[in-house]
This record gives sequence, structure tokens and C-alpha cells, in this order.
Amino acid sequence: MRSGIIEENDPHSPGDPLLKMNPLLAIFATQFLLLPADLHVEEVLLEKNRLMLVLSSTQLTAACPYCSSLSAHVHSHYTRTLVDLPWKARAVVLRVQVRRFFCPPAACAHRTFAEQFPALAPVFARRTSRQLQRLCQIALALGGRPAARLLSQQAMPTSFSTVLRLLRHSSVPSFPSPRVLGIDDFGAEKRRPLRHYTGGFGAPPSY
Repeated sequence: MRSGIIEENDPHSPGDPLLKMNPLLAIFATQFLLLPADLHVEEVLLEKNRLMLVLSSTQLTAACPYCSSLSAHVHSHYTRTLVDLPWKARAVVLRVQVRRFFCPPAACAHRTFAEQFPALAPVFARRTSRQLQRLCQIALALGGRPAARLLSQQAMPTSFSTVLRLLRHSSVPSFPSPRVLGIDDFGAEKRRPLRHYTGGFGAPPSY
């Protein structure tokens, strides 16, 4: 437990000093999982089918998304849970410790605001940006139910309705306009019923 990796079924609680990451393991987890540089790995929980990381921000200040004013006065904390890309057939869950700051200008309509991590996930999202991109790629390639089955096998279980919702909200890939159009006359004639043929074998149909 002192290494910073918490095995399955071990008693733990976020913030316990005995479960803090050592610096080498924190650097390894940040670089290996390609996490943003402004996030620090506090704890790692390793389970049979899941890898959970507790993250915190290293930024001293945050900018208000409404008036762009910087603030260092922390109002409160809360935990934001994000699902990331899997690692070695394990689902990866990120528990980000988010700070809520006071907004200094009195003219701002919002007294407090939560720090954002645009390099990690969009606002109000429950998935990281890279996992959302992967889900959309698989959904566009396979469709609804086949994509849901494949995602479940890749440690990213997603319901059929969620795949369809991602397809509806995702941008359609742009393709260049075709310059030449071809018509398969043989294929069109082959699908016509035989009773329409009045001539003998080999004779073209007459309409």
C-alpha cells in the first residue's frame, strides 16, 4: 500500500496519507496514460477489471469561464468521475478532484465557478475527449448494435441507445463531391422479375 497502488478489496479512503503516490509512480502513470500536464496522480486503485486514478490539479489559479477573471480563492471541492480509454483490458476511471473558486469581480453574474480541464474532457461530460472520439469512430463504422457489442468486448461497455445518441450528436465526416457517377445497368436488369422477359434466352428485355 505504501507504493501508491491499492489492490482490490484493500481498505482505502481518498486523502489517506498512507495511500499517497510516490513521485516516481505518479510520473509513470501520468506519462504512460498520457494525462494532461496540469493533473497530478494522487492514488491508484487496481481492481480485477478496472483501474481507477484519483487526480488533482496542479494549477494555483483558475479562470472564470464567464468573465475570464483569474481567482485563487477556493470556495469548495467536489469529485468529478470520468471514464477513459481502457488499459490492458481494464476499464479506466478517473476521479478528478475539482475545486470551485470565488469569482473576484462583483460585476460578474456568477459568484463561484468550477475549474475546467479542456484538455481532458468537455464541460459536463462523463467521458474523456479521447474516449468519446473512439466511441464515435466505432459507432460510425459499425452502427448501433454491432458497435455496442464491440465496445463491450473492449472494456468500454456502452448501451445501444447511447451509441445512437452519440451518432446523432456527432458531426458527419465530410467527403469530396463526386465528379463522375456510374449506373450499374446489368445489376438493375438482373433484379427484375423473369416474367418481364418476353424474348428468348439471351434476348434483351422489352419494356
